[in-house]
Amino acid sequence: MKRFGLAGLLRVRDLEEQRAAAELADANRAVDAVRARGARTRASLAGVRSDAVDAATLSSVIAARTSAQVLLGELTALHELAAREAGEARSAHGAARASAVSLEKLRRRHTEAEVARELREEQSALDEVAIQGWRESRRDAV
Repeated sequence: MKRFGLAGLLRVRDLEEQRAAAELADANRAVDAVRARGARTRASLAGVRSDAVDAATLSSVIAARTSAQVLLGELTALHELAAREAGEARSAHGAARASAVSLEKLRRRHTEAEVARELREEQSALDEVAIQGWRESRRDAV
């Protein structure tokens, strides 16, 4: 069987797809990590008690809430960035997958064409043997 001429390129495309899939997984993990950190921060903010007894405690509560609000704002921006990067990684993976799939289809068609060609050659050889046998049997009969 003749070797598929684009086999090297197909291997490269498969590796690119695997790399893109790994980057997509990393980006999704980053989005999940930011989301979880935001949830923990919100939970801790909700858990801050405001039944302060004195001014120092009240100041501490206010500082903690302010700090948590700033952190939530930063986490929101970080989440948006991570989500954007995940979208880009998803697009890159889709493009790499499409490229690999198109080459895989070409390889499959090549393999099918080669099998068909080999079968035709085999059938042709069998036909030739049958014709030779028939001619010899005709000669022996005469």
